[in-house]
Amino acid sequence: MSAKTKPCPFDDRPAPAEWAEMRGGPQNFHLPLGGMPVTSKCSFYISGAEFFRLYDAVQYANSCGRLMNAELTISFDGSDARSQDFFRSFLARYRAWCEYRQIPCVYIYVWERPPNTRLHAHLQLHIPDNTQGKAVAWVRRTLDCIDPTSGDRLVADKKLAVRKAIDVVSQWAWFRYIVKGINPRLGNESVADTEIYRFARHFGIKGVAQGIIPFKRTGRSLQISDRAQRLAMKRGEFHRVGIFDWDSTFEEAWSDFWYRQFLARKERAAPSAISSLF
Repeated sequence: MSAKTKPCPFDDRPAPAEWAEMRGGPQNFHLPLGGMPVTSKCSFYISGAEFFRLYDAVQYANSCGRLMNAELTISFDGSDARSQDFFRSFLARYRAWCEYRQIPCVYIYVWERPPNTRLHAHLQLHIPDNTQGKAVAWVRRTLDCIDPTSGDRLVADKKLAVRKAIDVVSQWAWFRYIVKGINPRLGNESVADTEIYRFARHFGIKGVAQGIIPFKRTGRSLQISDRAQRLAMKRGEFHRVGIFDWDSTFEEAWSDFWYRQFLARKERAAPSAISSLF
């Protein structure tokens, strides 16, 4: 996959050990409802823990050379339970389709229901260039299905966009969009009333509630899960970078640092022109 990337001054170091629990946040970093499980049954915002899990997933995908180059929004018209069941079925079928095509199954998702808007899910995916056409056709065909019992369409609307050559800037722009429901209270507790220190503002995220979701709000595929990340870290192929150091800049947070890890590893593994002669 070709990719336009921007150089980043961020140096090659892991997050300080004392910040590991927060993925690199300073000691006074304020996480409201920080003890709430990510699988909480009801939420009004994306929690700090959920945000970090999504960010870690995308950074790990990038470190494997998989830039997120597809964006899918699915809007539902039925009950919450029916919509959730169909979405689970869709993801299961997508995983099976990826396995059949022998391509990586890489995605994250966020549920939203802002006022006067249907319940919907935003997905960000990696789809290899040579299977994008087949993937688009499969997604449209699958989402156009009709409930065999009621005869109703299970999906009210869908929007899918894919790109052959993606730059990291576009990847992070969509990521910031789908996490716009992050809790706006995230920030430095001692100056919680000072807007400039808020996490969302600092990193260019909208930070506006996107409605109550009575089930798990966010998720990611197994190929970019915590377990996959830990295994890669043990192999020395990946580490989480402490971007949530309060001194990090917008450019450092949304850079191509993790994709360049992959390129450097690939270059080291490739035989040199001289060695290939022997």
